[in-house]
Amino acid sequence: MLDLQQMLIKAGYPEELLWAPSYLGTGTLDLQTPHTNNVEEVREFLDNVCEYMGVGSLDIVAHSLGCTLAYAIFRGLKKQALQVQFDEQAKRWHKVGTFVALAGAFHGLGPFSIGEWETDGAFMRGLLAEKSGGGGGETPYGTNDPRTPEPAHNIRYYCGVARGDFIDSQKAGTGKLAGAINRDFDLGPSDIGHEKIKESQVVFDDFLPHLNAVPPDRRVAIVPDKASGHYDAPLEITVHVEPSDRIVNYVANKVTKEFRNGFIVTSSADKLEGTLQNEETLEISASGMQEIVFSAEGAADVKRTY
Repeated sequence: MLDLQQMLIKAGYPEELLWAPSYLGTGTLDLQTPHTNNVEEVREFLDNVCEYMGVGSLDIVAHSLGCTLAYAIFRGLKKQALQVQFDEQAKRWHKVGTFVALAGAFHGLGPFSIGEWETDGAFMRGLLAEKSGGGGGETPYGTNDPRTPEPAHNIRYYCGVARGDFIDSQKAGTGKLAGAINRDFDLGPSDIGHEKIKESQVVFDDFLPHLNAVPPDRRVAIVPDKASGHYDAPLEITVHVEPSDRIVNYVANKVTKEFRNGFIVTSSADKLEGTLQNEETLEISASGMQEIVFSAEGAADVKRTY
């Protein structure tokens, strides 16, 4: 994928925004169950990149096996040995902005394929059986569909087919998804076209305008005007939030500590909770120790002890 990396850099992407996992490891590739063997590692990679970059969703550019592996992760495929299972909690649709699939095989590899590549096998049937995000179909949460769970957006799907490569020649059209932007490219037969589709400037220029369709979430900052410490009652705390249109949630607990049987025992009571807008003030009238947690969508929690 190094040619693709260089084309993205040339198009203005900083190198530190480009990430790629190695998901097949060393040794012999298991052609019968490659998706279920590697699904958890790539799902964890996707989550870690989102967390590290501080964004809600990513653009995914996949090639060959990576196309169905990525789609299986969005769909919630679980790692298992005996049967194909999909899990609602493992779905990652909300973390996909644009999905570019180059020379994939979403409909299997025809009547002579094996394992997960069987066109009518359990894996392929389950892969495209998504019921959420628009009543099913092959492009959940796509254009004109309901939006994803938070962060709410629609997914843009782009499928590039290397016409006549060893994938397309086994089952024509297997690299396409109904509802996606589907493109055919004549890049050569067998392995030649299969490799060139991810290295072609023509293909890259065609899908580039569809990247970044979902801009990164805005970072949110919560700044109470008082640091942790001792203050006279009543306590007034004014909260500043950036961007200023975000709502801040707060939970305040009155904390008591007592020495009991040789131990310091901490307990809390008189919980107070609510919401604040930018530059609104929270007033705590009761004296004593207060632990307050401020939170907002897209921000790390801010905890203060007064």
